[in-house]
Amino acid sequence: TSLVVDPSHEKLKDEFAEVTQTYIPMHSILRIDEVKKQGTSKITQLSDKVTAFPNPIYTPKS
Repeated sequence: TSLVVDPSHEKLKDEFAEVTQTYIPMHSILRIDEVKKQGTSKITQLSDKVTAFPNPIYTPKS
């Protein structure tokens, strides 16, 4: 038998091996999609039909 290893998967696995939490600023997230199929993730170019949310989206409590 043989084992096929995806180098990009292994690189990500190594990069995040010691990570326990990730903090992502809410104003930097444009869109996150959950899909049923597996494969290589991709980032696509935004079209000119995107409207920004009014700022600030999130205001921390004082």
